[in-house]
Amino acid sequence: MVSAVEGQNKMPKKFTVFTLIELLVVIAIIAILAGMLLPALNESRAKARQTSCMSNLRQTGQALVAYANDYSGYFVPVSNEEAFALLYNEKFIENYNVFICASDIDIVKISDPANLTNANISYVFKGGLTDKDPVDSGISADKLDNHRSFGNVLFPDGHTQGFKGSNWSTGARGIAYLYE
Repeated sequence: MVSAVEGQNKMPKKFTVFTLIELLVVIAIIAILAGMLLPALNESRAKARQTSCMSNLRQTGQALVAYANDYSGYFVPVSNEEAFALLYNEKFIENYNVFICASDIDIVKISDPANLTNANISYVFKGGLTDKDPVDSGISADKLDNHRSFGNVLFPDGHTQGFKGSNWSTGARGIAYLYE
């Protein structure tokens, strides 16, 4: 005899599937969350570039202090690319990448850093200063278009400072003379 349980027709298992509307809602939610996350990631990336840039200027400041120690307290007597080339050629700075800001998209990379030009450097430098000049006199800084509404400045004592705002170059302790 067949038991009642064995004789029952087995019903096929019912599969649950997502409808097209449910899938579209999930995709829309993911897109909204990604849209909220990307600006925060971009801001973090920009801050990391600013920090890297500040580190580059700090290394340049250490090289300038070493140069001043060798030359009776005088910093490099020439400005801009000539100054950076002098620091590089005299081995005060051995890595050419110190002259490049990560945010500078217009930089022209070169294979021989011994021939630096203004197009290969992301910073400006004012020559002829000494380590006795006022501490608030900037000696090197970002080019104006390196960062959006931000700039780093190197001072004679070797410290660097970042300044915010669209007019940071004129408001940052009067360093506008660096861009003349």
